[in-house]
Amino acid sequence: MIKKIVSIMLLAAALFTASCANNASTSAEELRSVTAASTENYTVTGTMMSYYYNDVYNTFVDYYGSYVQYYGLDTGKSLREQEAADGQSWYDYFMGGARLVVEDILVLCEAAMADGVALSDAEKEALGNRVDKIDTGLYGDGVNRDDIYAAKLLEAVAYKYQFMKKAELVPSEAELEAARDSEVKAHSYVDYYSFPIYYAAEGSTAKGTFTEAQVIAYADELARAADEAEFKRIVEKILLAEDPEMSDKDLKSELDGLETVGALYVEGNEVSEWAFGDSTKKTLILANPSQTMYTVYMLTATPYYDETATVNVRHVLLSEAAWGSSEAAKTKAEELAAQFESDGTTEAFALLALEYSDDESTYYNGGLYENLTEGRTVEAFNDWCFDPDRKAGDVEVIESDYGWHVMLFEGEGLSAWQTSVSESASSDALGIYLAEITEKYPVTFNDDVINTIPD
Repeated sequence: MIKKIVSIMLLAAALFTASCANNASTSAEELRSVTAASTENYTVTGTMMSYYYNDVYNTFVDYYGSYVQYYGLDTGKSLREQEAADGQSWYDYFMGGARLVVEDILVLCEAAMADGVALSDAEKEALGNRVDKIDTGLYGDGVNRDDIYAAKLLEAVAYKYQFMKKAELVPSEAELEAARDSEVKAHSYVDYYSFPIYYAAEGSTAKGTFTEAQVIAYADELARAADEAEFKRIVEKILLAEDPEMSDKDLKSELDGLETVGALYVEGNEVSEWAFGDSTKKTLILANPSQTMYTVYMLTATPYYDETATVNVRHVLLSEAAWGSSEAAKTKAEELAAQFESDGTTEAFALLALEYSDDESTYYNGGLYENLTEGRTVEAFNDWCFDPDRKAGDVEVIESDYGWHVMLFEGEGLSAWQTSVSESASSDALGIYLAEITEKYPVTFNDDVINTIPD
């Protein structure tokens, strides 16, 4: 499973300035009866807002663990009484993140309603069963199961609609190729050899043993090399001229380290501009007087696209922490695998993920990881996905460092370059769409209610 990376960007994106003149706590019953945020068709009560606020807080603390103290956060003290940044309290900080989350959720829910998208009864039931297992004490004094269920119903609709919308925005194969070809530098790579040669200069502490004239001659010789093999032979000659006692092991290490593979384009960088340029010049010499060195570059692969294969896979993660023991998690995973195989539909697997999966990054998306490249996940998960005998429809229970997984292999995904172009294009299109609906469906926040939510 991909290691969980929590999006703290929503917290850092805007430290929301909220007046905390009224720090008095309000009872859960009072909060439940008032509106903290709303749109035309949806309402978030004070207790639901407490859930969202504490969810943001819990995510931050879980992600940073014991390191939160280095950010100046004392989890044992009132958040209103601790400064986060620029005179704002940690309460303001986390509530600012919660407001951003709530705004996105309500806007997406309004758009979903307009497009006729809603949760099925089966999805509501699965979500309800999930909420039944949640420790309500983590989400604020007096927040109960029904508060959390109401909040997560909105959350689930928003995610469902967003995933659906993003899928609609994925470019066709022809569009992918057109987008790639219009921005070759953004989506391609180059490979090259590079070798620095130092010279000794008066007053310099550089390690060079050659004169500058000798280095220039060596650099010119390298630049005239007909191919990579000749380039390496000349480098070997230079290394041995500099240190005749160099061991075979050290010599091999130096030669093995010549090549840079998969270099990306960096605008304004001289090496990058040369490597990705239209020039047919295969070599480049760069002088660096301040370092008393010349570096010679040779292209070994002109701009190319990454054709690496990817896979699509779904999983339901059952962690030891959630189930009390590894044995209990394994038993439940085997039970769910058997339950799925009796149905076998993608919808059935998605419901299992929604109800049971401990992978918070995918349970709203049916446990799906799309366009995975080899090496991106932990070993056991990776080895199962990239088994050469793996075929679409395979189901198995495996163990990883994270717990037990019910695995469902869906098949090959896009190539790596197609994934890169597709993600870029669909994310841009989704961003434009979200901006449009955010303007179309304004969210109203009630600061008087929000400021009384306990920290």
